Amino acid sequence: DFLLHLRPSPPRCRRAPGWLHRPSFSRLAMDSLIGKFGKHMDNFKTTRKLLHNSGSGVQSVEASDLSEEEGRLRNELEWQTGLTEALASYSKSVAEAFQMLEVAHRRLLDAGIIDTGLDADSVQALARGCAQARRLAVDKANALREPVDQRRAKLAMCREKVKEFDTAWAEFKHYDDKMAVLKQEYQDALNRGRQEKCEKFAAVSEAQAVDRNKAKKREAESVANEARARAEKSLRSVAAAHDTLCNTAQDVFFNTAEAVQRLSSPSAAAPPPAKALEGPKDEGALTSQALASPMLRAPPMPQPSAPAASSKEAAEEVEDQPSIEQSMTPGYAKSLLSAPNLMSSLCQSYFRKYDANSDGMLDVHEALALVEDLQECLEIPPAARPNEQQVGILIARYGGQEHPNCLSAEQFKEFFTFALQATLAKRSAAAAVVA
Repeated sequence: DFLLHLRPSPPRCRRAPGWLHRPSFSRLAMDSLIGKFGKHMDNFKTTRKLLHNSGSGVQSVEASDLSEEEGRLRNELEWQTGLTEALASYSKSVAEAFQMLEVAHRRLLDAGIIDTGLDADSVQALARGCAQARRLAVDKANALREPVDQRRAKLAMCREKVKEFDTAWAEFKHYDDKMAVLKQEYQDALNRGRQEKCEKFAAVSEAQAVDRNKAKKREAESVANEARARAEKSLRSVAAAHDTLCNTAQDVFFNTAEAVQRLSSPSAAAPPPAKALEGPKDEGALTSQALASPMLRAPPMPQPSAPAASSKEAAEEVEDQPSIEQSMTPGYAKSLLSAPNLMSSLCQSYFRKYDANSDGMLDVHEALALVEDLQECLEIPPAARPNEQQVGILIARYGGQEHPNCLSAEQFKEFFTFALQATLAKRSAAAAVVA
């Protein structure tokens, strides 16, 4: 308008046809434009809603869209995540509990509890037990901190990759569901065109929408497949660490059991009075009773000077000893823990007894036989006894790197000491439940 105003004699403008200015045509054109624009806006809002939801949380994939293996791997991820967090909290809580117990017992000593008439050796033994239990729990909590942090990071990375796949799969499903709607709209428009006898120009925009959605669907499917492969690889890596996590959990449990056992039987405590023992009073008699126990009966000592023909008679002579019918009692087992020299001697005899193939090493099956005999003698129910896998974990804990699945004679002493302590702790816990 400004340019036309400056010109002295504006040229005559051709007037548009009158039908273009008819209100009916303008209204129809505008209604059509608004309808198409509104439909595009609805699609845009749907896409924006999908993107907003994908950023606000994990889009869960339906179970029907996952294979059986993927479902199992996802359950494994959730189980490991929960157990890892529980182990971290458990070890920290146990360490704090034993620290509080040690501080409380120390305050009791400072307040003069010995002056109440309690046995000073017993009070001091309990103090040593508290200190040893606290040390075991704190050391385990400190040793567990770094592996747990590493496992947390690995599990978080796996969950992130699973989340990426879930989001990509949700977007693919969106375009897949949208394709069905667009195809129906295209078919409806085509049918209307046939009725109005303008089929050639009917459903053009609908066909273009179908083509655009096909391209987006193919792209989303490709992204979802790549994300699925990454998630599955990460899930398999997490599942491969199942046994390692089980070993860690059992190690934490056994460490707590050992710490509890130290409270009642500290390693540096003085031997209990002879009248409190349920077995013989002298170490020589203890050795005879242990060697003669049907639960852990040591083989007869070899006699090289005896002729071969009399070896069978010598063995029968040992079998006829009257002490063979005796068995290990809880009091006798506790006394063994307070007699290191006796324990060393007996461990040598027990090692030779249960080394069935005489190869100088104790494998899982041989160690399992010993543990079963031990727990049977101390009246542990069969359902509460350890299985072959648990005994294998203990062997791996106390065995060396050269032979991780076997125990040497030197390593057997620590293994047997812990097995005896754990069995007594299990017996005490069962008795407390019954009471």
